[in-house]
Amino acid sequence: MNLFSVESANSFLEPSNKEKGDFGEKLVLAKYLNEGCSFVAKNFTTRSQKMKSEIDFIVKNYSDLIFVEVKTRTIRSCGYGEQAVNFAKKRKLKMGVDFFRLRHPEFDEFFPRVDIAVVEIKNNVPRIEIFENISLN
Repeated sequence: MNLFSVESANSFLEPSNKEKGDFGEKLVLAKYLNEGCSFVAKNFTTRSQKMKSEIDFIVKNYSDLIFVEVKTRTIRSCGYGEQAVNFAKKRKLKMGVDFFRLRHPEFDEFFPRVDIAVVEIKNNVPRIEIFENISLN
Protein backbone atom coordinates (compact mmCIF):
# COMPACT_ATOMS: atom_id res chain seq x y z
CA MET A 1 0.00 0.00 0.00
CA ASN A 2 1.35 3.39 -1.01
CA LEU A 3 0.65 6.06 1.65
CA PHE A 4 1.22 8.80 -0.90
CA SER A 5 -1.29 7.73 -3.51
CA VAL A 6 -3.49 10.23 -5.33
CA GLU A 7 -6.48 9.06 -3.27
CA SER A 8 -4.74 9.76 0.05
CA ALA A 9 -3.52 13.15 -1.21
CA ASN A 10 -7.07 14.10 -2.22
CA SER A 11 -8.38 13.31 1.26
CA PHE A 12 -6.09 16.04 2.62
CA LEU A 13 -7.50 18.52 0.10
CA GLU A 14 -11.15 17.77 0.86
CA PRO A 15 -12.70 20.55 2.98
CA SER A 16 -14.13 19.59 6.35
CA ASN A 17 -17.87 19.66 7.03
CA LYS A 18 -17.36 22.86 9.04
CA GLU A 19 -15.54 24.51 6.13
CA LYS A 20 -18.30 23.44 3.74
CA GLY A 21 -20.93 24.76 6.17
CA ASP A 22 -19.12 28.08 6.60
CA PHE A 23 -18.85 28.41 2.81
CA GLY A 24 -22.58 27.74 2.41
CA GLU A 25 -23.46 30.28 5.10
CA LYS A 26 -21.32 32.96 3.41
CA LEU A 27 -22.99 32.31 0.04
CA VAL A 28 -26.49 32.49 1.49
CA LEU A 29 -25.76 35.60 3.58
CA ALA A 30 -24.38 37.32 0.47
CA LYS A 31 -27.61 36.42 -1.38
CA TYR A 32 -29.78 38.02 1.31
CA LEU A 33 -27.58 41.12 1.46
CA ASN A 34 -27.64 41.45 -2.34
CA GLU A 35 -31.45 41.32 -2.17
CA GLY A 36 -31.47 44.35 0.15
CA CYS A 37 -31.54 42.79 3.61
CA SER A 38 -29.46 44.21 6.46
CA PHE A 39 -27.24 42.07 8.65
CA VAL A 40 -28.35 41.66 12.29
CA ALA A 41 -26.42 38.75 13.86
CA LYS A 42 -24.47 35.59 13.10
CA ASN A 43 -24.30 32.31 15.02
CA PHE A 44 -26.77 33.44 17.68
CA THR A 45 -26.61 30.77 20.38
CA THR A 46 -28.74 30.12 23.44
CA ARG A 47 -28.95 27.29 25.92
CA SER A 48 -31.61 25.97 28.23
CA GLN A 49 -31.14 23.22 30.78
CA LYS A 50 -32.02 20.57 28.20
CA MET A 51 -31.23 22.07 24.83
CA LYS A 52 -28.86 24.30 22.83
CA SER A 53 -29.99 26.38 19.88
CA GLU A 54 -27.92 28.13 17.24
CA ILE A 55 -29.28 30.28 14.45
CA ASP A 56 -26.82 30.56 11.57
CA PHE A 57 -27.62 34.20 10.90
CA ILE A 58 -30.31 36.84 11.24
CA VAL A 59 -31.09 39.56 8.71
CA LYS A 60 -33.90 42.07 8.34
CA ASN A 61 -35.75 43.73 5.52
CA TYR A 62 -38.37 46.50 5.69
CA SER A 63 -40.90 44.34 7.57
CA ASP A 64 -39.36 40.96 8.47
CA LEU A 65 -36.76 39.77 10.93
CA ILE A 66 -35.43 36.69 9.12
CA PHE A 67 -33.84 33.81 11.04
CA VAL A 68 -31.88 31.63 8.62
CA GLU A 69 -30.80 28.02 9.00
CA VAL A 70 -28.33 26.94 6.31
CA LYS A 71 -27.77 23.33 5.27
CA THR A 72 -24.87 22.65 2.91
CA ARG A 73 -24.58 19.33 1.10
CA THR A 74 -22.04 18.01 -1.37
CA ILE A 75 -23.52 14.56 -1.82
CA ARG A 76 -27.14 13.51 -1.92
CA SER A 77 -26.46 10.36 0.13
CA CYS A 78 -26.63 12.62 3.20
CA GLY A 79 -30.20 13.42 2.18
CA TYR A 80 -31.70 16.67 1.09
CA GLY A 81 -30.70 19.66 3.21
CA GLU A 82 -34.29 20.57 4.00
CA GLN A 83 -34.83 17.06 5.40
CA ALA A 84 -32.20 17.73 8.06
CA VAL A 85 -34.58 20.24 9.67
CA ASN A 86 -36.73 17.77 11.55
CA PHE A 87 -39.09 18.30 14.49
CA ALA A 88 -36.25 18.45 17.04
CA LYS A 89 -34.31 21.02 14.98
CA LYS A 90 -37.48 23.10 14.55
CA ARG A 91 -37.95 23.09 18.34
CA LYS A 92 -34.40 24.35 18.75
CA LEU A 93 -34.94 27.04 16.12
CA LYS A 94 -38.15 28.16 17.82
CA MET A 95 -36.34 28.42 21.14
CA GLY A 96 -33.62 30.52 19.50
CA VAL A 97 -36.13 32.81 17.76
CA ASP A 98 -38.13 33.32 20.97
CA PHE A 99 -35.02 34.00 23.04
CA PHE A 100 -33.59 36.45 20.51
CA ARG A 101 -36.86 38.38 20.37
CA LEU A 102 -37.04 38.45 24.18
CA ARG A 103 -33.48 39.82 24.45
CA HIS A 104 -33.88 42.32 21.59
CA PRO A 105 -37.14 44.27 21.94
CA GLU A 106 -35.82 46.79 19.39
CA PHE A 107 -37.02 44.33 16.73
CA ASP A 108 -40.57 43.98 18.09
CA GLU A 109 -42.06 45.83 15.11
CA PHE A 110 -40.64 43.25 12.70
CA PHE A 111 -42.50 40.09 11.72
CA PRO A 112 -40.41 37.02 12.67
CA ARG A 113 -39.75 34.69 9.75
CA VAL A 114 -37.71 31.49 9.59
CA ASP A 115 -36.08 30.45 6.32
CA ILE A 116 -34.22 27.25 5.50
CA ALA A 117 -31.49 27.73 2.91
CA VAL A 118 -30.12 24.65 1.18
CA VAL A 119 -26.77 24.86 -0.59
CA GLU A 120 -25.96 21.88 -2.79
CA ILE A 121 -22.46 21.76 -4.21
CA LYS A 122 -21.98 19.51 -7.21
CA ASN A 123 -18.79 19.57 -9.30
CA ASN A 124 -17.70 22.63 -7.28
CA VAL A 125 -20.78 24.57 -8.43
CA PRO A 126 -23.11 25.72 -5.63
CA ARG A 127 -26.87 25.88 -6.05
CA ILE A 128 -28.95 27.72 -3.45
CA GLU A 129 -32.60 27.01 -2.72
CA ILE A 130 -34.43 28.96 -0.02
CA PHE A 131 -37.58 27.77 1.71
CA GLU A 132 -39.17 30.91 3.13
CA ASN A 133 -41.34 31.33 6.20
CA ILE A 134 -41.33 27.71 7.32
CA SER A 135 -43.61 26.63 10.13
CA LEU A 136 -41.93 25.70 13.39
CA ASN A 137 -44.94 23.75 14.67
